[in-house]
Amino acid sequence: MFGISRTPLGLARLAATTTPRSVLLSQVRGMASKTLFVGNLSWTARTDDLAALFSPFGEVKSIRIMTDRETGRSRGFGFVEMEEEAALKAANELNGTDFRGRDLRVNEAEQRQPRQTAFGSRPDRSGASEEF
Repeated sequence: MFGISRTPLGLARLAATTTPRSVLLSQVRGMASKTLFVGNLSWTARTDDLAALFSPFGEVKSIRIMTDRETGRSRGFGFVEMEEEAALKAANELNGTDFRGRDLRVNEAEQRQPRQTAFGSRPDRSGASEEF
């Protein structure tokens, strides 16, 4: 139906049009992953430090520490992606714990909202023009 094969690759192609890549990859692997927000990080914290902190709870799939565009300095927060059960356990155990002299804030990351332009909406970049 619709020219999509029922093989996992064909289904993945169909889903890729509407589903974020990270969700697809976790579904293909057979387990759902969850991204955790990690806030109040020390300015000196590195990805290796977070990997060591979160790895006792399960496999860490990815770590991103957000940095300032202009200075390259840490912004004091980041994201850790793990298998869903391990992520929930890590969030419960690590939230509020001391890490390098600061109390961490660890919880489930929220979906990022689309940015808006200064005039309130994103411009239409499709190339189509509206006729009035």
